[in-house]
Amino acid sequence: MNRISRLTVAAGVVFLSRNIQAQNVNYGVQVGSNFAVQSDIGGIYDNDEIKPGLNIGVFGSYSLTDKFSLQTEFSYDQKGSGNEDFSNHYNYFSIPVLAKYNLHGAESNSWTLDCYAGPYAAFLLNAESVFENNEYDNVDLSYNTNNAEFGIQYGFMVKYPIKDNSILFNLKFGMGLTPYDENDSDSKNKYVGIGLGYEF
Repeated sequence: MNRISRLTVAAGVVFLSRNIQAQNVNYGVQVGSNFAVQSDIGGIYDNDEIKPGLNIGVFGSYSLTDKFSLQTEFSYDQKGSGNEDFSNHYNYFSIPVLAKYNLHGAESNSWTLDCYAGPYAAFLLNAESVFENNEYDNVDLSYNTNNAEFGIQYGFMVKYPIKDNSILFNLKFGMGLTPYDENDSDSKNKYVGIGLGYEF
């Protein structure tokens, strides 16, 4: 993890620890799967080289009103692309900053539905090409991969209360706006993520 990533993690930990007792601050953990592709912006839906991966992290949200809140996350995201012969693994430490709006159940104790959107910054941890038939050795891709990626994330979150805590179901979409490859300015990382979480 590079120096920028370490400083960002430290800042996030301080932020969460200082605000964790506030009544309008919630925090939690979540884990799920990414289904990623790598193509140009116009090729979102016509790319068949889908690579499944993991996303796992922690989050903190700050309620501004009954309807609006801000949320930041610190997560490990696996992206890339793949087919039956090989897969390209690009692993990142990601930090989205999201504006959330409540569509249902803001003033009740029932389930709630939020939509959200916002920018993210992702910092490269490692990148390699893996051959599925083991015919060739793995190829390190880090040398020609950009260390940072910036994009947008949006999606929906369902929250179901259990006593003082909540179970979350999350459906998110991510689109890189900057290229992951130093030699290819057209291709971007894109993914659909699903996940489960627990909010304290």
